[in-house]
Amino acid sequence: MVAETLPAAIDASNAKLPLTDGQRVYARHFAKRLAKALELEQPDAHELAARLYGARSRLALVGEVPLVRPGEALYAYREFAPDSSSSGFLPPSLGCARLTAELDTVTRFVHPEAAIHAARAAIVRRPEFSTAARITVDALRNLGATGEALACTNRTLRALRNISLLGSLRLAPSRVENVDYYWLRCIRIVAMTRLTRFDNAAQERIGLVAEVDAVGTPGAPQVARWLCLTTTPGGTRWSDTMTL
Repeated sequence: MVAETLPAAIDASNAKLPLTDGQRVYARHFAKRLAKALELEQPDAHELAARLYGARSRLALVGEVPLVRPGEALYAYREFAPDSSSSGFLPPSLGCARLTAELDTVTRFVHPEAAIHAARAAIVRRPEFSTAARITVDALRNLGATGEALACTNRTLRALRNISLLGSLRLAPSRVENVDYYWLRCIRIVAMTRLTRFDNAAQERIGLVAEVDAVGTPGAPQVARWLCLTTTPGGTRWSDTMTL
C-alpha cells in the first residue's frame, strides 16, 4: 500500500507540526513497521518514529488525535440563517473529519478491492459515514458491481435520513460539506439506469431536481451537470468542481 511506502515523503523539519490527518497515516504505518522490524512495543515504536522524523515526541509529531466516541453524531445540520427558507450544510465532527482525511489517504492509489475492504470496515461501524460510502461505491462501480453499489448507496442515504431527518432539511448544493450526499443521490440515478430500472431512475431525478430547486439553485441544469460527472467511476472529484 502507498501508506506503507511513503512515510519518508514527509519532511517533519520543514512541515508544519503537528502533521495533517493524511500525513498522520504515513507516520502511523511507519511506526507499525518499526515495531515489527525491531520487536518494539507500539508506544516505543511511535516515539522512535517521531524522533526519526525530527520531532521531540509522538505528541509533537501527530498532535491530539480527535476521536469518534460511541454514539457521537458524525454530522450536524447547520443553517446559514435561522429562518424557514434558509438552506444549510452538514459539517463533520472533528473525529469524522479525521477519519475522512485518513480514509481518502489510504484508498487513493490502491486497487478497488483494497479500497472496498478499507472503506467497508468504516461503514459497517457507522453506515451514515458518507465518505466511506462514496469510496466503497466508486470502487464497486470500477469492478462492475452496480447492484452492490446501489445497495450500499441506499443504506447510507437511509442512515443519514434516520439520524438527521435529512428528508426535511435543505442542503446547499454549493457547499463542499454536502458533496458526498448529493453524489450518492446521483449515484442512485446512474445505478438504477444501468440496472434498467428506468421508471425508478426518472422519479429519483425528478425528486433531486425539486430538492435543488427548493434551495434556490436551478435544479435541472445542476443535476444534469452532476450526472455527467458521476457517470464514469473514478472521474472528476466533485469537490474540485463546486462552482455553480
